[in-house]
Amino acid sequence: GTPVCRAISWNCTRTESIVRRDHSRIEEMSKKRTGLPIASYFSATKLAWLREKQNWIFNDESQILFGTIDTFLLYRLSGKFVTDVTNASRTLLFNIHTLDWD
Repeated sequence: GTPVCRAISWNCTRTESIVRRDHSRIEEMSKKRTGLPIASYFSATKLAWLREKQNWIFNDESQILFGTIDTFLLYRLSGKFVTDVTNASRTLLFNIHTLDWD
């Protein structure tokens, strides 16, 4: 795979406006499913930012892989797109009770 944009690191704060805007609407659901508060350092807020600011990336969603640095490195080394529960649980996209993606 070829990266479609530059990496957005965990400490990037450009997603703060999304967190402030959506906090009250999704905070309770997020904590219930993921055990985490809505915060700019989790992957889901980065994905939301990309959808809003660089939506051209999603023109062909079947071709997009999105993950943490471990998924990128494992994909480059093995050709497989995988992660483990500990990294998945830090994305705000993984349900820690069902161990599945929401």
